[in-house]
Amino acid sequence: MNEMKNTFKLFVGGADSVEEELNIYTYMYRCPCWYGTQTGVRNISVPNHMSPQEQATLDAEAVTGSQSCSVSLLQKFKMALRSVEPLPALAQFPLSVSKRKGNAESPK
Repeated sequence: MNEMKNTFKLFVGGADSVEEELNIYTYMYRCPCWYGTQTGVRNISVPNHMSPQEQATLDAEAVTGSQSCSVSLLQKFKMALRSVEPLPALAQFPLSVSKRKGNAESPK
């Protein structure tokens, strides 16, 4: 049986400079809530040193507000990104945003 692999790498700088690979998991969740049961499918990025099952459970509980979700891991991907071309709007994007107590400044 042929194993199908989905692999992407993070490139920074030149075409051959690899910085990091990300582990992406797709999981299905079922979470009981006071108004019924929420079910769905989500994707998460998990560092190598962490348990994908635990991270998926924490993510599902945070999204649904439930405290007793059951999750099933469906698929694992290796993923990375490569910056191909900066577009003109990037120059207008602020590098930082000042926050004031009670009111955050929004980018202009």
